[in-house]
Amino acid sequence: MQTVTEILLHYGITKETRHRYGQFYDKHFAEYKDSKKIFEIGVDTGISIQAWLDYFPSAHIYGMDIAFPDALKFTDTQNRVTLIKGDQGNINDLNKFIVDYGEGFDIIIDDGGHTMQQQQLTLKTCFKLLRPGGMYVVEDLHTSHLPNYDYGQFNTKVTTLSLLLHLQHAIGDRSFSSEFISSTELNDLKDQIEYCIVEKDLSNVGDPMVNSEICFIKKIK
Repeated sequence: MQTVTEILLHYGITKETRHRYGQFYDKHFAEYKDSKKIFEIGVDTGISIQAWLDYFPSAHIYGMDIAFPDALKFTDTQNRVTLIKGDQGNINDLNKFIVDYGEGFDIIIDDGGHTMQQQQLTLKTCFKLLRPGGMYVVEDLHTSHLPNYDYGQFNTKVTTLSLLLHLQHAIGDRSFSSEFISSTELNDLKDQIEYCIVEKDLSNVGDPMVNSEICFIKKIK
């Protein structure tokens, strides 16, 4: 049985070759091998969909992106992939996805646009789509370290990383909020969480792209 790390390396996927997320996916996805319903936001070429097809042999993969290339890099011989054109920063697109495809997801992975607004809007809107015990993943949290980079936060006071670290360490604070998630919305989210863990590879200190944090949030059973 191949690990996530081995599959990501086989296809040369930046989740491992650049960010070294494989070790954390192997750690947190071990109990989800038999998943049936997975939603990934941010398809790009589709190569990560191929990785999930390989690792989750029984899962149907739903992939959302704002646009798709002419040639996608995955092979779907069993009709296990549904692609949805949509903008995760647009609440109407997220709500349409909910209406069309419902709840009961085992895993949701946010590898989309990486702005604070996109990450936080998607989290508060889509976390409820998980089944009890399901897993929500937020990739590429290095964008929270780059206030002058073109990731659209524009001096956002509460970055996605700081919000997730709050969920990890300060569950008891009921007043915390951001410009994209109110304290009421965040407290509702807290009440659904079994754990929230921000992971980070430390093997190449100093490169924010390699040392990009990733967060795993497990829904309470």
